[in-house]
Amino acid sequence: TLYKRAQKLGFIDHYEKFRQRLEKEATSIPSNTEVTKINTPLGLYQYAMEAGFKDYGDFSNAFFSGFSSDDEWKDAREKGFTIAREYREATAMGLSKGEEYLEAKDKGITTKADYDKYSFLKQQARNKYSFDQALLINGLKRYENGKKLSINKMKDLLKQQENEYFSSNGN
Repeated sequence: TLYKRAQKLGFIDHYEKFRQRLEKEATSIPSNTEVTKINTPLGLYQYAMEAGFKDYGDFSNAFFSGFSSDDEWKDAREKGFTIAREYREATAMGLSKGEEYLEAKDKGITTKADYDKYSFLKQQARNKYSFDQALLINGLKRYENGKKLSINKMKDLLKQQENEYFSSNGN
């Protein structure tokens, strides 16, 4: 019964192709994989079923992209990721979308907080505000409503915002 189920889901027929691909793409497989457990077609089937995959096609795509479970693979795809390394890096950075991760990597941004600051400034630029204007507006949003604000306090507020937006690495 187990053999017939494994054959129906493609694990028996694709086992040799899997082994060949495993040799060629050993660096792309999930790091926590014990390859010795996948030394037979039924072993491959059992490994994939324990990880929650429904058939060989889904398993193969996810496995050789570095994902170790179907749940992780589905979550990553919903968020716009196709490579496990990028998905895990983004998660560690606090980013939840593929496009956010790619933009952050491109700009040298390493945390969610810094990415949020960048996004705020980018949005303000779309609203036709200069950098200083955007920072001052952000500072004013946090300032106590109805409280008087002198020019000197406004300069201090702007300086405080600038210090918050400049990271220690000069970005």
